[in-house]
Amino acid sequence: MVENTDSKDDAAFSSTNSVDTKSPKSETYSAYMWLADSATTSHIYAHHEALLPTSQIGDQTVTANLHDVLHVLSLPNNLFSIGCLDAQGGCSISGEGQIELCNSSGDVIALGKQKNHLYELQFTIPTRSKQTSLANETTL
Repeated sequence: MVENTDSKDDAAFSSTNSVDTKSPKSETYSAYMWLADSATTSHIYAHHEALLPTSQIGDQTVTANLHDVLHVLSLPNNLFSIGCLDAQGGCSISGEGQIELCNSSGDVIALGKQKNHLYELQFTIPTRSKQTSLANETTL
């Protein structure tokens, strides 16, 4: 627990405010898992197979065609930049333990669920044979 000891002049906090700094239960994520990240300035991936994530939205398969993506081999999971999505006209809507990512046309391109304070995007990683037959592509 960290207690705020700022002066009384700081209207945003009082000396009785406290923040629980305990980390959520340590979780292991797959190197193919994509997490929505509002702090990263770029999409970042660890494995080439993860570069064309797809989502099943209703009866449509949607591919997130990512551009200007950083490749970091030692990354334990993939990070989907909410800032990049926003800069390209898309949006993210979150609440009640869920997140929805939309492209600049307002089409839903990914869904996710909150787990241990992180949003796990429900992307699937296509096998090489499926990559040529994906239905819709969205550039992010």
